[in-house]
Amino acid sequence: MPPSQRLNRLMHKNLQRSRIPRMRVPKTFLFTFILLIGGLFFAQQDKDRVVRVHDGDTITVLRKGSFEKIRLYGIDSPESDQPGGSEARNFASNLAFMEEVQVTTLDLDQYGRAVALVQLPDGRLLNEELLRNGQAWVYRAYCKELWCPGWIGLERKAKQQKAGLWAQKKPVPPWEWRKRR
Repeated sequence: MPPSQRLNRLMHKNLQRSRIPRMRVPKTFLFTFILLIGGLFFAQQDKDRVVRVHDGDTITVLRKGSFEKIRLYGIDSPESDQPGGSEARNFASNLAFMEEVQVTTLDLDQYGRAVALVQLPDGRLLNEELLRNGQAWVYRAYCKELWCPGWIGLERKAKQQKAGLWAQKKPVPPWEWRKRR
């Protein structure tokens, strides 16, 4: 056998020996992987769409084929017939109307509404944005979570900047407005 043929044969044998054996993937692993990826896909699709903004702190979402009224946790915006009420509603509407949001329910109120945090598509919380822009008060009587002191800071900063309702001379908190009616 000529030397070139011998060299080719030797190289071919060495290549065969050095090949990495083909891995066999257990069917259970493959099945679990497919379920996990499918679950992640459907979890992403499980967002709620805001279909109505009632006022600054109450929205309706379309959730799994039905409508659910949501009360924003920890804040209180001016009532619709109160000074600043239409501005708060418009602000919330500009941020959330027809958007897909993530609703995290923390409680139910006396009317059976979900009391929740509402995360906007860009990751911001609607609750916080209303405070930051002077469209709501921290509802101190009900805001008892660890982040509430930070929200009070957002309210204070908006007040110092005279943002939103804080541009009024003496804004009346909604809980006092409701008592007067």
